[in-house]
Amino acid sequence: MKLSGRLVRKNFGIPVCALLLIVGMTPAFAQRGVVSDWSTHHVVFSNPGTEANAIMNGRGLEWQKITSNPRYRMQQLKRSAAWGNRFTKSKSDFSESSMDRSLGSNGQGDIQRDWSVKIAPAGDGTGLAKYPAEYASNYSVASCSDFVVYPSNATGSATEPNLVGFDNLYSGTCTGKIPTVEFAYYVTTGTAGGQIVTSPTLSEDGTKAAFVANVGTGAYFYVLTLANTGTVAAPTELTTTSASNYTAIPLANGSTDTRSSPYIDYTDDIAYVGDDAGYLHKFTGVFNGTPTEVTTGGWPAQPSGVSTLTGPIYDSTSGDIFVGTDNGLLDCVTASAGASCGSDDVAASAGNPPGTTSTLSGTIFDAPIVDPIAETVYSEAVYSASSEVEGTRRSGSTPAVKGTTTSYVYAVLMQDNIASFGTAPIGVNMGTVEVASTGSGVTPPAITLTSPNLYDGDFDNAYYNSTADNYSGNLYFCGNVSVSDTGNTGAVTYDTTPELYRIGFNSDGTMTTSPTAVFVLAVNGPHQATGCSPLTEFYNDNASAGAGADYLFLSVLGHGSPLGCLGFGCVMSFTLPAGGLNFGALPTATLSLNGNGRGTSGFIIDNDSTQAGASQIYFGNLQNGHAVQASQAALQ
Repeated sequence: MKLSGRLVRKNFGIPVCALLLIVGMTPAFAQRGVVSDWSTHHVVFSNPGTEANAIMNGRGLEWQKITSNPRYRMQQLKRSAAWGNRFTKSKSDFSESSMDRSLGSNGQGDIQRDWSVKIAPAGDGTGLAKYPAEYASNYSVASCSDFVVYPSNATGSATEPNLVGFDNLYSGTCTGKIPTVEFAYYVTTGTAGGQIVTSPTLSEDGTKAAFVANVGTGAYFYVLTLANTGTVAAPTELTTTSASNYTAIPLANGSTDTRSSPYIDYTDDIAYVGDDAGYLHKFTGVFNGTPTEVTTGGWPAQPSGVSTLTGPIYDSTSGDIFVGTDNGLLDCVTASAGASCGSDDVAASAGNPPGTTSTLSGTIFDAPIVDPIAETVYSEAVYSASSEVEGTRRSGSTPAVKGTTTSYVYAVLMQDNIASFGTAPIGVNMGTVEVASTGSGVTPPAITLTSPNLYDGDFDNAYYNSTADNYSGNLYFCGNVSVSDTGNTGAVTYDTTPELYRIGFNSDGTMTTSPTAVFVLAVNGPHQATGCSPLTEFYNDNASAGAGADYLFLSVLGHGSPLGCLGFGCVMSFTLPAGGLNFGALPTATLSLNGNGRGTSGFIIDNDSTQAGASQIYFGNLQNGHAVQASQAALQ
């Protein structure tokens, strides 16, 4: 599959004038900074090359549109922080404060907790596959006014917050109480408390937050002007009636929202969010006007009937929105008209087992990943199928004959070309669980997916720097170890062991069809439930004595395999090799969650800086209901 719609590129970079604008950022609550939130991991910009090359290939306007995109600007600042660091007068050796932060080690170097603050009861807080949101005034220079916002899925009350913001974040740079609670809010109808079960996002200037809260029987879209108010013990109330400092809009059609975080199109000041009834909603005037839901011209759109939607991702190049569903479809909707923009995609495009016919049913749990420059979209899904064997084949160690009915569970990674969406996707099937029945025509056993949480992976630094004429790099993702269990005739509960995989790219940008298993992340068997968080990559120019390091962060809910976490939930950091070769046998560092089954949220990265204590990660620990800041692995 030859990818189309891609810019021809030779050199990495953005204009010097744009970089000067970036470095000139001012502190929070003043003007544009860098926002890191859930969508940061779902919109990735590969290398657009130079404007001259784009003009020579007739893509000058497209190049300008891409490089003026606020999300592209913020990504470039994150990945080019070393350029900004030339203004730093001297390097500071990384140092930790004297507080006790040790939570576990594999003997190779700890991820040390700088701070951990309880914001919710154990088991609550920032949910699985959900994210905090962070605002930084400058990604290379830490400011004590930088802040991070954690949502909580606990039921809100006068003593239980749903949204908590911390500033004064950096133990090596800031003074006084670290961190400081900047604000805390809870949502309520006045009689019933609400929950924020998805991820918030922030305006470019850090003055406002947008989020969805389930309150009563429906969901509300909030746009809140942030203020220094409330504490964790006594948060400030937000009702479902708009007030002078916030807008609360009930989602049309009255459904709840358990999986879809709001996506912000900063250029046009528009938000998109899905709900549990399959409707995709559009809001205008989000941060710079009067927030209003669009209810005409096809909106709200319902691309696949009644289904629970993932977070939507807007592709600024095509003008289309991509969203996953719990019926296993990846949908495309036009942003202009709220209409389907072509065929839906089934992420299980890797195909059925050899010699079988089947009807698949499944779920996409995480928002797709979109590269607006490569014009590609990626998704992971979990599928189950009942198949009838068409001819003699082997089922595990048992011969299967025509008519034998077999059940399967698939873990599938898909890549699709946006320009020809739905027609020729590339699917990679990894981690098939096979449960065979004996005898012709026997009804297969029922399969329950106990932890169906295939969340998105992330690309390495080589991918971001590769060019259209010679694509390179890898996509890292979490899949399952393949197992077979033949001869079962009753209901079987399955969740296979999570494993870290990587898959490379052909020179034309298409994925290769042979993923490489890198590391078994947990030690549980197929009947024990565990799972893997979303993956977050970050290239830190200042790590490893200035040589730079490409980090990958993830966690498992339980049964962690590294020695520092053996048997528990576990946060892991890997140092990715250049070109994807010679991957280390063990994680670079680990952090034990000292419990099983609850896990962490997704990870937000803060700063590529030489300042003491400034380069961090943020996540929620559901094991104890804490908001956590930890240093990036092996930072020097």
